[in-house]
Amino acid sequence: MKTISCVRVCLVSLLIFLMGPLLSLCLAAEGSKGPPEGDHGRKKDSVDQGLLLGLIYGDQWVIVRDLTNDGNGQPIFFTWEWPDEAYTADGDFDPPVGVYPTGYQTGVASGCVQPVSFSPVTPLDSQFELGGSGPAYYDSYGRERIPAYLIPLDPECNIPDAYADTWGTQVMEADSGRFNMARSPQDVVDAAYEEALSIMNASQSFALDAAGRIVVELISDDITTVKPIDSPLENLALYQRTMKNGCLAATANTNLSNDAMTLLRNAGMGYLVCEGGDVPDGQDFLRAASFLAGAGDKTGRVTVDLLIYLNNRLEINNIVWSENKQEVSIGYFNFQGAVYDRRGAHFTSTADLLQPPAGADPAVYPDAFEVTPGVPVYDKVFSDDWPNGGGSPVVMDTPIIRFVRAADDALVIINYIHNYALPAYPLLPVTEPVYPIE
Repeated sequence: MKTISCVRVCLVSLLIFLMGPLLSLCLAAEGSKGPPEGDHGRKKDSVDQGLLLGLIYGDQWVIVRDLTNDGNGQPIFFTWEWPDEAYTADGDFDPPVGVYPTGYQTGVASGCVQPVSFSPVTPLDSQFELGGSGPAYYDSYGRERIPAYLIPLDPECNIPDAYADTWGTQVMEADSGRFNMARSPQDVVDAAYEEALSIMNASQSFALDAAGRIVVELISDDITTVKPIDSPLENLALYQRTMKNGCLAATANTNLSNDAMTLLRNAGMGYLVCEGGDVPDGQDFLRAASFLAGAGDKTGRVTVDLLIYLNNRLEINNIVWSENKQEVSIGYFNFQGAVYDRRGAHFTSTADLLQPPAGADPAVYPDAFEVTPGVPVYDKVFSDDWPNGGGSPVVMDTPIIRFVRAADDALVIINYIHNYALPAYPLLPVTEPVYPIE
């Protein structure tokens, strides 16, 4: 297994598995060279992506993070303490099965990124639980997760070899699903972004759908089509630009037309127009969250861990490489200014959808659906408000949690809309293909 030398520790990253089931978690070192060339610090040439992606964009583990008001999802460091029996006579760390750590330290400026398990870690003579008088684990709703258990690490921040087949299987992964598109080279993402701008430049008006995605009005051959920009890759590109620029910035090839800018302002989305010196604010964050949702699996979820790893891939986080490109430090994106209230954002959201007839048994699939304009979606997808409402109390109503909640809620709405969407119009017959297809 290849590992990265951990020296002059500053910030933290996770390593990719190169072989075998062993988990390798390693500290990132302070970089002495800026990010690679390219519009967003990402290499644009797809043949030159391997090293950049391979070092810090591999397996994505659920770890203990700083989600406080001043936190932006950066890892909280842990250092594990082991008894003398875990070391050989030569001082090498090689614990036999049955020798376990005696404790840990945290709250220091360096150490290991810390994976967690939601079930007891076995084998161990006693569990290392989060919460109580020690560090707590907070989920993506801002609620303390009890119980949550620490998975012990060796002095090099790895799962000890003796426990790779047991503790290693309990490490949880932040599943990316469709978000793996973020692995695409930057030129692919740029092309999708420019396509989205071209669609917007052709639009006669703008609106937002129930999930907060941009809706365009297009006219072709005297046929008007009103639809959201729903391409996952285009939404991912819109997310990247909004987070990086605070607006829909121009590229070398494409920019928003003056007409499109005017229409955006008329629709109350003038914050997406670049006015110079833009940084993301409350409205930008809400729109970026909807763009992020539009890039995901409809049945997936957005979590804090997933968000951080995506921001690494898209270099929304500031990735700084060492001279030899073997060590990297991460400057975490500042979410200060992100606001979100579920009821305020979506209580009046509606969509034109297919609905079962009035009085239909919800347990029986209906024989027909009715076209229903203006269907309220709030009560269809949410059981209570956030951050206020039922369920366990929210103890971390903080900027990064608000952003994650906005994106995840938008994704839930997209799934509902997708399940009950009206067919595309006009309902034209499918053209028979001509063979042979060239």
